[in-house]
Amino acid sequence: MKVLPFMLIPAILMAGCSGSDQKEPESSLSRKQRDSVLSESKIPGAGAVKKAIEVSDTASARSRKTDEYSR
Repeated sequence: MKVLPFMLIPAILMAGCSGSDQKEPESSLSRKQRDSVLSESKIPGAGAVKKAIEVSDTASARSRKTDEYSR
């Protein structure tokens, strides 16, 4: 009879501390769109994000052009 409360209390505590099944809603914006919005903001580092996007776009364009020439 004394063992039951010692086993019941931890079981109740573990059940109460279990994780939530709710998931965060996914963003409707793509990563590039979010980065673009961030680059136009006034927060510190936004200029670096904008420059990184420009460099990435330049590299993608160069890669596409190279692929076109190799066909």
